[in-house]
Amino acid sequence: MRANSVLLNCHSTDVPASSLPRPTSDENPAQEVFPHDIRRAMSVVAENNLQVPASRSRFELVVRLAAEAKLLFFNAALHEPAPGELDQFFENFIFQALQTASV
Repeated sequence: MRANSVLLNCHSTDVPASSLPRPTSDENPAQEVFPHDIRRAMSVVAENNLQVPASRSRFELVVRLAAEAKLLFFNAALHEPAPGELDQFFENFIFQALQTASV
């Protein structure tokens, strides 16, 4: 097997495209925030007594950046993430971003 095919396929999943959530905005695909990401971020806020930014767009920006950072980090990784590792990365990003804002 060629090394390139291993790197290209190491993060593949068997999730059908039809099961993926729809974005909240059709205006700009680069700035989409998925509802499940918002719900997960709100869970982090509730579990840790964090304050949500006053502006919804600011909160959505933090959530979008957490999702993008997760993708960038794990696309660059040379290993396939363990189950839950992606969620933990996302939750830690949200916690760190909003903890700083709450101080």
